[in-house]
Amino acid sequence: MSSLSTAFRRLRAPIIQYKRETIPTPDGAVLHLDHHNDNEQNEIALFMPGLTGSSSSEYIRPLVEIASSIGYHSIVLNARGTGNNRLQTPRVYCCANDDDLRTCLTHLRRKYPSNKLLAIGLSFGGIILSRYLSLTGNESEIDAAFIVSACWDFPVNCENLERLSNLPLNRYLTQSLIEIVEQNRDLFEHIPNVDLKRVCSSQTLREFDDEFTSRQFGFKNADEYYRESSNYKRIHRIKRPTLCLNAFDDMFSIGPTLPCDRIENESDHVAMLITERGGHIGFMDGLWPVSKTARPYYLERLAKQFLLAFYRDMDKNFLSNF
Repeated sequence: MSSLSTAFRRLRAPIIQYKRETIPTPDGAVLHLDHHNDNEQNEIALFMPGLTGSSSSEYIRPLVEIASSIGYHSIVLNARGTGNNRLQTPRVYCCANDDDLRTCLTHLRRKYPSNKLLAIGLSFGGIILSRYLSLTGNESEIDAAFIVSACWDFPVNCENLERLSNLPLNRYLTQSLIEIVEQNRDLFEHIPNVDLKRVCSSQTLREFDDEFTSRQFGFKNADEYYRESSNYKRIHRIKRPTLCLNAFDDMFSIGPTLPCDRIENESDHVAMLITERGGHIGFMDGLWPVSKTARPYYLERLAKQFLLAFYRDMDKNFLSNF
């Protein structure tokens, strides 16, 4: 199930009242952290939404509610330009750059030095999370991770997104990214090598990334950007207990491209759970999953088990055994 249809059908997402914190970045921008169940003594669950998502996204709010009910201090890291906020500088975000996550973690570790921190990344957020974990290894500021619907091999999956059946969702996400550019047009009008007319006429993610994202982050083109964004070759470098959830029918990360062999043969810290169906951040089940009486979706049930397992064992030095 696509992220668009998931957004339409996840009608049971709770209303979450956040407390917003704004922190500066080294390049003069700001990041917005939305807190729930804010208690300095609580262990931290850090959430990272999808490509154009935020703390208000329908797939984030149920997970925040679950984590907070267990006892976590839930924090959502909103990417630049998302979460009802304009950009402060002419820079957005991309799958091949984890600077903002590092800024966030430095801030949280300074503010909560003794709290365990579990990170949950979905789609784009999962890509950034896997990148950070694979690049930092044993130096990671994260104690454990749950990665949902991440794309591990971009070139093949981007071709899949350009198939006729997937173009509506591709164009929807492209338009969502264009809207961020349009809302901050004054910041981008004088950037070298960026033609805003061509950017805003993009019909696919590849066209947008060719005209905008790759140029913002110093790549020659979208192909080079996609190669650098693919984390499957680095997955063995992850040194924190990490659970990955993917659906075999996810159009963003189709089954044959999932790094199962690499995890099985090269990694001691990563496990991947693959469902036959579930689409992209969908994982709904039952005959009528949108019913008010339907049980929680599979994603929420699994997340709850994962969050509970670590929460119960944190005071027993469970994480130190990895």
